[in-house]
Amino acid sequence: DVDGVEKNYSPIAFSYNSTIDINFINITYGKGEPVKYEYRLNTSEQRPWEVTTATSVKYEQLQPGEYEFQVRAAPSSLSDVPQVASIKIIVQPLYWQTWWFKALVIASFVLVFTLSTVAYFTVKNKETLSNKKLIESQLNSLRAQINPHFIFNSLNSIQDFILDQQPRMANLYLSRFASLMRMIVENSQKEFTTLLIVTGK
Repeated sequence: DVDGVEKNYSPIAFSYNSTIDINFINITYGKGEPVKYEYRLNTSEQRPWEVTTATSVKYEQLQPGEYEFQVRAAPSSLSDVPQVASIKIIVQPLYWQTWWFKALVIASFVLVFTLSTVAYFTVKNKETLSNKKLIESQLNSLRAQINPHFIFNSLNSIQDFILDQQPRMANLYLSRFASLMRMIVENSQKEFTTLLIVTGK
């Protein structure tokens, strides 16, 4: 019998880290000599037989999985072709060893990765839009400071100096115009600009 269940050939389930005691006995009508038994605990592969004169076997801390315990009387004890008794044993895994828990962990990682990716691209998209708005604001500020008519009149005046053969005046006017454009561009990148007012009496 196995844990008090006699001749039960259906699989018996045990929790992980259980101590499994298997008892067996063979009735003989011999001279009272101890019977030798051969037993083995097979997994997916058959293991070699082990010999004992005891009538019980104990297994501790078996790994989760399916096993088949086989036992028979040693051929020299009773007959040349002994019958083999067997029983299937199932050791149940812990919750973190089950397939559903592993699938849950993988799904959680996939979900976290997906959410992180979406959040990352959302932030990057917001930064891009913010930078775009900033550039548009700077361009609008620059447009507000540069009057197209003023630029046209200034360049037209420089052209008149060149046509009137006044290169010195043209050069002076062009230098001042370039300095003004540079100052406008530099000040357009600042949030505040100092305004200097000069008055005379």
